[in-house]
Amino acid sequence: MTLDEAAAAVEASLDSSVLRVDRRRVREDEGAFLLLVLDTSNGRYDGQISNGPRLVDKRTGEVSRLTVPAAVKRAEQMTVVPQLTWHDAAKGFSHSVPQSGG
Repeated sequence: MTLDEAAAAVEASLDSSVLRVDRRRVREDEGAFLLLVLDTSNGRYDGQISNGPRLVDKRTGEVSRLTVPAAVKRAEQMTVVPQLTWHDAAKGFSHSVPQSGG
């Protein structure tokens, strides 16, 4: 699963137009991506906001919400996903995890 696919899975699970996936602080390990969902309403949204950390399973694409303490603990065991440059993006580079042969 690529980072783009993980972000798309999280975006598909969001229940509000004021929520956005933060691609600048992504972490990953062999089995999952850890992404943050941010509230972009600046306090102007009338309703409950379900922002916070999300864990995406790389094998299944399942998105799980985490508590902040659980996400911090998990993040300490993960590596930071390098940021793409415009040059990399122009070349079509994307983050991906090698799939095991089956």
